[in-house]
Amino acid sequence: MSLVNLVRRFAPETIEWLGDVHRLGGWAGGNARWLSGALLGGDYSGSAWRQEGGALADVGPHVFDLLDAALGTVVEVRGAHFVEPDLWNVVLGHDTGATSTATLSMRLPMRPTITEVSVYGEHGYREVVGRATDPSDSFAIAMDRFIELIERNQPGHDLDVRRGLHLARIVDAVRKAS
Repeated sequence: MSLVNLVRRFAPETIEWLGDVHRLGGWAGGNARWLSGALLGGDYSGSAWRQEGGALADVGPHVFDLLDAALGTVVEVRGAHFVEPDLWNVVLGHDTGATSTATLSMRLPMRPTITEVSVYGEHGYREVVGRATDPSDSFAIAMDRFIELIERNQPGHDLDVRRGLHLARIVDAVRKAS
């Protein structure tokens, strides 16, 4: 039993957005931006793995997860470009035929962090912006779900280790494509 710590997926606003996206369907594409100065100073700037891996290693899996969850399984990295300081621009292809783009950085002087994920298609445009739910609250919800899995002896969750492996493969493909 496992659960990948994709805290945004447990935020009520994200759950509602994904429910709306899935209910409507017909999405041709999407965009995501996660831009911050988190590695320039503050709570996370002293983390060696974050400094080394930057936005791709830290927030990349979260962004790719949301685009994948909204638009269908990411099946290819169509393009990736990296520019210092830690700015990634990525184009993804999904199994539904949709295409999405992601722009990531943790070394830009952005306060507060910009987090936007959107989809567009036959039903217009749907976006989840910012983080209305504090990450610690989302983490608590995730841990409650994990405890429920254990208590009910359920075999797994859609955000299990297989999901983590899928996202790690996307991150690796982005690195190779840049």
